[in-house]
Amino acid sequence: MCAQLQNNDSPSSRPLVRIEPPLAHWPRPWHGRPVGTGHQARIWHPGILAKFLAVRAVCTKFDALPLHLVVDQDTHEDALTLELPWNDGHRLKTRTVQLAPCMSDVPTGWQDPVDPALIRASLHRAGAPQQLIEAFTSPCNCRSLAEQLAIVLQRLICPWAGWVPILFASELGRIFDYDSLLGDARACAQTYNAAIASQPQAIIAPLRIEPRRVELPVWAIAWRRPRRRVYADLTGQPRWVFGSGSPVNRNIFGLAPRALLMTAIVRQHICGLFVHGTGGMKYDQVTQKWWESWRGQRLAPITLATADLMLEFGVPLADRAALHHAVWYRHHLPHNIDRALGSEDPQKRLLFRVKGRAAFEQLHRINESLVAANPHLITKADRELQRAQVGLANAKVANKRDWCFPLYSRQRIDQMRDMIYRTIST
Repeated sequence: MCAQLQNNDSPSSRPLVRIEPPLAHWPRPWHGRPVGTGHQARIWHPGILAKFLAVRAVCTKFDALPLHLVVDQDTHEDALTLELPWNDGHRLKTRTVQLAPCMSDVPTGWQDPVDPALIRASLHRAGAPQQLIEAFTSPCNCRSLAEQLAIVLQRLICPWAGWVPILFASELGRIFDYDSLLGDARACAQTYNAAIASQPQAIIAPLRIEPRRVELPVWAIAWRRPRRRVYADLTGQPRWVFGSGSPVNRNIFGLAPRALLMTAIVRQHICGLFVHGTGGMKYDQVTQKWWESWRGQRLAPITLATADLMLEFGVPLADRAALHHAVWYRHHLPHNIDRALGSEDPQKRLLFRVKGRAAFEQLHRINESLVAANPHLITKADRELQRAQVGLANAKVANKRDWCFPLYSRQRIDQMRDMIYRTIST
C-alpha cells in the first residue's frame, strides 16, 4: 500500500511555482493561434501539470485555444511504471510498480495499447489513488499506447486544465515535408550543430556530417520496431539511408521529427505561444537559434512554467545537520549527564582542576554513577539518534518532486493552480 499522506499546509509543503516571465507579462499568442505545451506519454509529476495550468490561465486571459502536444515518437522505460512511496514502520521507502508489459525501446506511438483491466488490477494491488485507477476505464478504441496514455492524462488533468485538444508529434508530417530536408541537408546539419555548440548547457548531441552523407534531425519509425537514425545520402540524387548505408524503405518506415525539429514545426506552423518546463526551455532556445540561422525565420515565442510540490508523510524527517548533532549529543551525553539535568556536579568541577590518573578515574566513576541513576536520558538520546538516522533516509524520499501528480490531494493541486493564476496580476 502507499504511504500515508498528510495534507497539512506547512511552509515546506507549499508549492514552489516558477513562471518566467510572470503570466501578466506573457506575450499575446501570434495571429490568434493556440497556446501549446506538451510532454511524453506517461503519468507526469506536478511540474508538468503546472505547464497545463499556466496554459489554461493564459488562454483565459487572451481568449485563446490550448493545445497538448504528445511526444509519441519518444521512447522511455517508465511509460507503464509507477513509483510509489510506502511505509516500513517509520521508514519511508519507494517501490516501482510495473503496470503492464511494454516495449521500452519502441516509441509509445508505435506499440499497441494495453488492456486497461490489466493496468487497473496492478494499480489496485499497489494501493494507487482511486482517481488514477478510474482514469484507466476503457481503451476508447485507441490506436497506440501513446494515444491511450494521452486520453488517461486528459481525464486526470480535466478538473484543473479543462479538456485540451491533442496533437501527436507523429502527425506533424501532414504539414511539414521531411523530404524537403534532403535538398538542404548539409546546411541544415551545419547550422544545427553550430546552434548546439553555442549553448552546451542544453546537452544535445550534434548531427554527424560526413563527406558523402549527413545525419538529419528525423527518426525512421515502424510499428513495433525501435526507432532509427537516418541520413541524407548525397552521392547522387539525395535519398534517405540508415547508418549502415541501406535505403530507408518508406513502405515500412515512416518519418518523425526529433526534438528540435518537432518544436520548430509546431512554433512555426501551429502555435502562437509555447510553454516549456526547465528542460524544454533549454533545448528550445537552441531551436530558435538554429531555425533563424538556417531558415531565417522567427518562431512563436516560448515561456516557462514549472513547480515543485512535495508530498507530506507521517514519518520522521531530518537533515544532515540534525543527524550530526544527534551523533555528537549521544557521544558526549555519558560524560555530561549533570549538565543535561540542568546543573554541573560540584565534585566534577573540582576534579577538572586536578591532574593525574586518580582524578581521571574518580571523574569516570562519577559519570558512570550519573548514567546509572538516569538511564532514561541515554535511552532518549539513543531514540533521537535513531530518529535522525531514519529521518535523513526518509528525507531523500520525501524531498522528491517527481511523484506522479495523482498521488497529491485535490486541495494541494488547487493550491498550486491558485498560485499560478495569481501571477497573472503580478
